[in-house]
Amino acid sequence: MKIKIFVVVLAAFAMGCLSLSAQTAEEIVKKMTAEIQAAETGGYAVDLNMKMPIIGLVKSHIMVYGDKTRMDVSGKENMGTVWTDATTKWDYSPKDATVTITAKEGSDSGQNELQSVKGLDEGYKLTLKEETADSWYIICKKTKANKVKDDPKKVYLTVSKATYLPISILSKSMLFTFNMANMTTGVTEADVTFDPASLPGVNIIDKR
Repeated sequence: MKIKIFVVVLAAFAMGCLSLSAQTAEEIVKKMTAEIQAAETGGYAVDLNMKMPIIGLVKSHIMVYGDKTRMDVSGKENMGTVWTDATTKWDYSPKDATVTITAKEGSDSGQNELQSVKGLDEGYKLTLKEETADSWYIICKKTKANKVKDDPKKVYLTVSKATYLPISILSKSMLFTFNMANMTTGVTEADVTFDPASLPGVNIIDKR
């Protein structure tokens, strides 16, 4: 009898723990958004991959620290590295062995994409489809109230249980497939600062 009572109590305790640890998709995305905002105050890195007609797959790895960025791009016909700060852009072409310096125009793609990610808890209905020991898998469906034309109708989101940072944010349209993946923190200013000494023998053209 005592064993039966112990088993019942243990089961009730386990169910209580499960109910306390369970989180809704909305709660997970809100915590993810908070972690992204915290990462933006320091340094972070993220992969951005786009698949487009004719051009094919273009992969980029972006590192951000304050107003400085470094983006390494590789594609079917294009490869290179771009550094920027608040006013200046350094564009390195390995093919031409040239760095072209120009005045910076517009904002940085990695930071732009994060703005759209942080809006997922506002313009989308969120459904937790699956979870594993390491990750949550959430489907985000655009609501009728979301009038932003360029927002995708559906976004597939994978969030790390360890960090609450996005592991993958995948969206598709008729022409494009976009995936932001593997967001990490810990980027330093040195990681994103152009250093001519790292490219010996390269021709530097200043067009500012």
